[in-house]
This record gives sequence, structure tokens and C-alpha cells, in this order.
Amino acid sequence: MKTNPQNLKFKKYHKPSIKLNKNNVNFKIRFGSLGLQTKSDASLSFSQIEAGRKSLRRVLKKTGSLWVRVFPYSPLTKKPLSVRMGKGKGPVSSWVCVTKAGQIVYELKN
Repeated sequence: MKTNPQNLKFKKYHKPSIKLNKNNVNFKIRFGSLGLQTKSDASLSFSQIEAGRKSLRRVLKKTGSLWVRVFPYSPLTKKPLSVRMGKGKGPVSSWVCVTKAGQIVYELKN
């Protein structure tokens, strides 16, 4: 799975905000028969998404199918320690996916 998006219009964006509509397709099961959804608003990092995918894959083995419905598309920036104020925005430290309560993260089919 890719860790970050390949083509971006801008290198750094504003902080990600939760602006999802409940009528969006991410709240309904489309591919599989079971779905794992979030209970509250959160931002999932790539390592969290990958850890969940690995554990589900370990349980399914080769019998089932697994779809990951989220992707970390929002960059988070962080300035290094002991750097004075000013001098612009820091470099991109990680990528996150902003999710709303009830959004489907994984889908399974056995």
C-alpha cells in the first residue's frame, strides 16, 4: 500500500478538517459483505491503517477478500525541536486520513 499520494497540487496544505457528508458513499458497504467502521471522528495515520490491514489479513488468510476504503491524503507538518518561532511552515512529518463517525474503513468478503 502506498504511504502518501503521488501527485499533489501543493506541497503543504492547511490542517485537515472534517467536512464529510453523511450521504457520502463512504458510509455504505459497496464491495464486501461485512464492514468495519469508525465510532467517532478521528484522523488515522498510515501506520494505523496498515496495522489494521495486516491483522485482518492474518485472520482472513487466503480465503477472503479485503478492501481498504480510506487513504492518508492530508499532510501534517511539524517544526523540529528547539527551533525559534517564525521562518515559515515546517516540513511534512506524516500523512493522515480524516474520518467521521460511521465511515467505513475496511470491507471484508469471505
